[in-house]
Amino acid sequence: MPQDRPNIILIMTDQHRADAIGAAGNTVINTPNLDRLAGEGVLFDRMYSTSPVCMPMRASFATGRYPHNTGVVGNSGQMLPQEITFMQQLAEAGYHNSLVGKTHFFGHASEMDIMAHEHIQHEMGFADVHELTGKMASRRCDSYYTHHLRAKSLLETHRTDSRGRTDKPIWFCDPSPLPEEDHIDGYLGDQAARWVDEHEGTEPFFLMASFSGPHDPWDPPGRYATMYDPNDMPPFIEDDLSGKPENQKERAEKQRTLSDMTDEDVAKTRAAYYGNTTLIDDGIGKLFDTLTRRGFMDDALIIYTSDHGELLGDHRMFQKSMFYESAARIPGIVRWPGHIQGNRRTDALSECIDLSATILDAAGLTPPPKTFGRSLLPLLTAKKLRRHRDMVFSELATWKMVCTERWKYTYDPTEGGPQELYDLESDPQEQNNLIKSNPGIGSDLRGALLDWLIDTEAALNG
Repeated sequence: MPQDRPNIILIMTDQHRADAIGAAGNTVINTPNLDRLAGEGVLFDRMYSTSPVCMPMRASFATGRYPHNTGVVGNSGQMLPQEITFMQQLAEAGYHNSLVGKTHFFGHASEMDIMAHEHIQHEMGFADVHELTGKMASRRCDSYYTHHLRAKSLLETHRTDSRGRTDKPIWFCDPSPLPEEDHIDGYLGDQAARWVDEHEGTEPFFLMASFSGPHDPWDPPGRYATMYDPNDMPPFIEDDLSGKPENQKERAEKQRTLSDMTDEDVAKTRAAYYGNTTLIDDGIGKLFDTLTRRGFMDDALIIYTSDHGELLGDHRMFQKSMFYESAARIPGIVRWPGHIQGNRRTDALSECIDLSATILDAAGLTPPPKTFGRSLLPLLTAKKLRRHRDMVFSELATWKMVCTERWKYTYDPTEGGPQELYDLESDPQEQNNLIKSNPGIGSDLRGALLDWLIDTEAALNG
């Protein structure tokens, strides 16, 4: 076991598009703290979620296995009891693990107070727990956050506003009535910084600071609500969904985004989304300031990612649950001074589970057998960035995706077996489904999916 085990900070968000970061080339959004992190580390341009929805990705991230291994294939249920998390491994190796924010490792039922279920997080490996729900769940579930609002006589204000958004169009955006510091992500940033400020002890620590945004509802508070001009927003990917599986048209029609949504609607929502994102970035800045003041910043391993992206009007849809780049690709930044050369970007294919494998590797630990994350440290510590994976995989229930450097293929055996094939080199906006004109490539990639499923299914049996 190395004697210089780093303090590790994992910053995770919910539904953050990979391109909504200044350092990723976005000239409109203001994310100085994420830009700083990328300047001191390595930014991944082609990191993919193992599932484009919350719970499957988060269970996968914690265990290093795919959703069909963990049994969590949608936003319900709970991980199989025999699963080992990387947090448990860190704790057993002497790390002091702390959670501040959302995990969504189990379903959040109506009227639940998740503080009564804190034992689940302790069993998963966390010593300190300050758990929150997601933004929408806070209208029906209690947590440290809702107790905070109740103490300030703001809970009913928050819940009345949140419930009032449920019958609005999916692109509806409106400022939060809460003060900036009492918005769920303003509160989370303060709590993460507070934990660092109050931390004592000589053992290395692992801190998971997990924000609930920029997930909808689109509700930036205070100055964040007017920070961005809708006229400055980058255009969304227009798509009439011709040649796409019929269920995608049905989804867009259900969201009313094919017929009712206007360009102005998308621009306003994007401006609100950017405001929510900058609010989080400012919270990350508070965390960095506190880490610096406490002397932890200079040599800490800091990782930033999200559970999945956000369509945000692309392909005339919102939210996630799709394998288009806007939803399946996630931000990934890794920074470790003295070990990783900073200010670099890579287009190496990678998966979110590679980040949790990297955390274990940096701590001198080996992932359990039959887990599938691959540490990024060999790539990150090399003088020249190189390839990491030939293919990446993602899944949602029965629907599967495989992506190579050039091609993306999706297949669902239900509903008549719809398939999609995109040439990401010539068609990065995924407009033209080539499955009928390139059946050979589709067949080869379908075979790759089958091989992946067979190879990884064995993890359930031993």
